[in-house]
Amino acid sequence: MNLDVDEDEHSLEMHMPFLYSVTNNVGKKVKIVPIMISASDETFEKKLTKYLKPYFNDKSNAFIVSTDFCHWGIRFSYISYTPTGDLKDLVEKPSSKLQIPIYESIKCLDTAAMTIMSTGSYRSFKDYMMLTENTICGAKPLALLMLLMEDFISNREENTIKFNGYAQSSKVVSLRDSSVSYGSGYAVI
Repeated sequence: MNLDVDEDEHSLEMHMPFLYSVTNNVGKKVKIVPIMISASDETFEKKLTKYLKPYFNDKSNAFIVSTDFCHWGIRFSYISYTPTGDLKDLVEKPSSKLQIPIYESIKCLDTAAMTIMSTGSYRSFKDYMMLTENTICGAKPLALLMLLMEDFISNREENTIKFNGYAQSSKVVSLRDSSVSYGSGYAVI
């Protein structure tokens, strides 16, 4: 990650006070190892997974992935829209006559991503990202997490990643508006 990208990145700075708070009373020092991934391909993700797997399998470790979801609006260069709520109907730009509000379309995009992540399917998530080009900042780390979890998910029937919150910064109703979506989820292995 180059210096400009690093200076623009705020995720770690946002989470450090929280991490400090929850680990402060543990009784021992907790090591935090930030891993920031801004670009990768499947080869890199699979190689990194191999290196991280022993740490992931060690129950004394916790992995935290931080991301927001869809950044929608002209200023984000992303205005894809699904008039029916179905991804197969996704278009690059909404027409002037909307079948559903734009904020509902955004929610459909994000909910589809969370549903796929809940299954733990790395391949399905990669396919989703290719189809929608959704502007999920942490798509690369999320894909890496799904790769790490594959062994555990294949041995369970229920979903492993559970989402327990979703919000949008604003309700987009026109092309002049913009919004950033946020989801919260967890997995216990």
